[in-house]
Amino acid sequence: MINSFVCGVSIKSHHRVSNVLRTNGSSLGSVPIRTTESQFLRGDGNGRFGRFGGKFVPETLMSPLKDLEDEFNFVLGDHEFQVGLSHASWINKPRLSQDYRLGVKRFLDFAFTRSNANMMKCPCNRCLLTKSLSKDDIEGDLMCYGFLSSYTSWILHGEEVCVTGNTRLPSDVNEIMDFMDSETQPPDDSPHLETSFNAPPPLAPECKSFKWKIQVIDSEGSVEGKMVTSKDVWKLQSGKVIVHFDENSGQPIGDSGGLLGSWLGQLSNDVNLLPINYSDWRMVNIHTKRKAWDVIQSKFWFDDPTMRKGYVMSALGSRCKDVKLRLWKEHKRNDQLQTLQNRPNNVPEEQWEHFVHMRFTEKWKKMQERNTKNQKKHTMPHVCGRKSFSRKRNDITIRTGKTPCRAEFFIETRTKPDGSFVCEEAKTRAEALTTLLNQNSHGTSNVAATLDDEFAQVFGPERPGRVRCVGRGPTPSKLVRRCTATRQEVDNSEMVVGLQTQVKELSNQVKGMSTFIQQIIGTSTGEQARAWAASFAVAFANIPNPPFANIPTPSNPNQVSMDIQIHCGSHKINNALAQAMIARRLGCSRVVAATGAGQHGVATAAACAKFSLECTVFMGTADKEKQFSNVLSMKMLGAQVKSVEGTFKDASSEAIRNWVGNLKTTYYLSGTVVGPHPSPLMVREFQSVIGKETRRQANQLWVGKPDVLVACVGSGSNALGLFHEFVGDEDVRLVGVEAAGFGLDSGKHSATLAVGDVGVYHGSMSYLLQDDEGQILKPHSVGVGLEYPGVGPEISFLKEAGRAEFYTATDQEAIQACRLLSRLEGIIPALEPSHALAFLDKLVPTLRDGAKVVVNCSGRGDKDLDTLIQRGLPSSLSL
Repeated sequence: MINSFVCGVSIKSHHRVSNVLRTNGSSLGSVPIRTTESQFLRGDGNGRFGRFGGKFVPETLMSPLKDLEDEFNFVLGDHEFQVGLSHASWINKPRLSQDYRLGVKRFLDFAFTRSNANMMKCPCNRCLLTKSLSKDDIEGDLMCYGFLSSYTSWILHGEEVCVTGNTRLPSDVNEIMDFMDSETQPPDDSPHLETSFNAPPPLAPECKSFKWKIQVIDSEGSVEGKMVTSKDVWKLQSGKVIVHFDENSGQPIGDSGGLLGSWLGQLSNDVNLLPINYSDWRMVNIHTKRKAWDVIQSKFWFDDPTMRKGYVMSALGSRCKDVKLRLWKEHKRNDQLQTLQNRPNNVPEEQWEHFVHMRFTEKWKKMQERNTKNQKKHTMPHVCGRKSFSRKRNDITIRTGKTPCRAEFFIETRTKPDGSFVCEEAKTRAEALTTLLNQNSHGTSNVAATLDDEFAQVFGPERPGRVRCVGRGPTPSKLVRRCTATRQEVDNSEMVVGLQTQVKELSNQVKGMSTFIQQIIGTSTGEQARAWAASFAVAFANIPNPPFANIPTPSNPNQVSMDIQIHCGSHKINNALAQAMIARRLGCSRVVAATGAGQHGVATAAACAKFSLECTVFMGTADKEKQFSNVLSMKMLGAQVKSVEGTFKDASSEAIRNWVGNLKTTYYLSGTVVGPHPSPLMVREFQSVIGKETRRQANQLWVGKPDVLVACVGSGSNALGLFHEFVGDEDVRLVGVEAAGFGLDSGKHSATLAVGDVGVYHGSMSYLLQDDEGQILKPHSVGVGLEYPGVGPEISFLKEAGRAEFYTATDQEAIQACRLLSRLEGIIPALEPSHALAFLDKLVPTLRDGAKVVVNCSGRGDKDLDTLIQRGLPSSLSL
């Protein structure tokens, strides 16, 4: 018996589009023209696969193609790009949806199975890998709060690794759990840090000669008063500067606080200790922060290091932000290339390149616009200068003998030396505060005592974030004094135990409700729907405590299933989403594409609609008539569809011409693995999720690899997307099926690999359909998406190397296979993958009993219904 299943995003729910980084590095064995594994899998780096591929383009296009290649190489390791792509995955699906629940289950099963552990470190912004969570805890968080952005340092999707910051990616899936363990250890490739810092970093501005009156404590506990500059702190060998803190706000005060702030500003310029290539200080590698904290503690003494660390590291992050802004202002030039060339001498090239790329992204530009808009809201500036609020409040306390409340502090810090206010609004608010202060002579000076003071009455209640008129550190949730009880006493308290019990009960009810709703969604018959409706009424009769656990199970629960299909109807969306994001990163506002069957056109239109890009799709006149439903879909998605006399090859030529004439504003979004480098490599990388998903499903279903992979071959995107993951597995057969049309002898076919010759077309060398004089022949297939007179260079290389086998199927065989799958499995495939299905009749008899076969059904067939009707319906389907 032959085991087989159909894979591809048109059939299974589309929950993996973000991770396209891993390549299988296992040995392939003896291949005729292979020299190295790298050359076989990746080519020579210039788009060459043996003698195939390359850049056969006019000189005008060399520069744009080089820019595209550089951007593609960059985004392969760019965290923000991967997270952006993950928005199309299960992570952002509704938390009660089947896709999301299935994604959570796969993630947990994979992570805990691979680790053989009962706990995982939580990477959220609150825990920062210091708290361990059980599988149930993580499942509860994912179902209640969703997949937080900081979770991306976990194993994303349970299949690949996406790491924040600049930590390297494991090159093989077997390294994943070792990598997870290393999250609690410094990375091997981290820069070596000295144990003592005796001079300011080279990038730091010249140390000022201002002297601070501080106290220094030595190793024996002796305290000595000194007058030192920030430069003197670097030279301290046996002593540490004592930092005094305000007990109410938890902020450093006095000269010691000023010295700490000045010294942190110098330390932040050490790009070896604190690299500049990060987007969010909260996401900086924990080992980097830990080393920075060790350096700070080697120079300064804190009464309670654990308590003071949060404020000090937050202040350091603010200083690092200032360094990045200073470097940007001093070294930014007119465009990205000039800015890259204007690198500061003491900044490593890799850091500067990442930093500049990040600053030229659309995301950063929008953030700058938002920050500029928010800055304009600050209409009442203070007069503290560079002195922190805590130090200013301490100065007022020393001068007046009384600690000012928030209202008094606002009046003091908005009054100029000449007695006037910084603006009219500040004057009005100060007068209102003065009136309230006069009415309440018993006001408290403790900022942590209340938030319902005179300041709140004038300016409104506090919102999440910093407490106004207090300074960095305190938030509404942190103004209560620290609890003196131990963690064990808190965990065992009656109130906590009661709350935990309630949470557990609610969690069980939520799980029951979720299961209940999913079963209703998956109901496939009217009888089952009526049974569930009756159960629903019984279950909710006792609200607010619905007995979800007692809901009866319907008959034949195994028949209740529902696969949510992604829009666009084919695998093309994998590539279209990623390239649309690259187009935005390159600053293009317009996208052009060519399509034959319309599937790539619909995917491109959808991606452009998602990312607010103007979209123009070129399509052959004959193809527009055959695929009218896809034309309507493209227009519905906002794309302009332009007709070109001919078929897909003619539409491709016209799209490329349009791109060449508008290089500054236009991006050519290639939909298949043909064209000049790097287009074939990009499409293959973004489509390789098909093969990776196949491997994962095969491991689940068969606990092993498939024996044979079968895919249709037009120009090769869906075939290469399936094959690439298994190229290194020599025990897996790779079978491609081309369109034989009316037969190879008829001349009306698209069987390039069967009867074609090597030539150059659309910018690369590959197998082509051409006459004796090298002129391109017109292809034919009932599956319009296969009507291309060539194949990709990597597909050509697989044929010539003998790694893949290629066969043909006629139009009639494809139509019969389409009808057969529709009747047997309830799946209407597109006519393109129906060619692969048709070849099973010839393939299956040659296989051993129990062989495992995978057919890539890369598109759905609703677009081909008109063609099927025109070619004749069976009598049972006649209208």
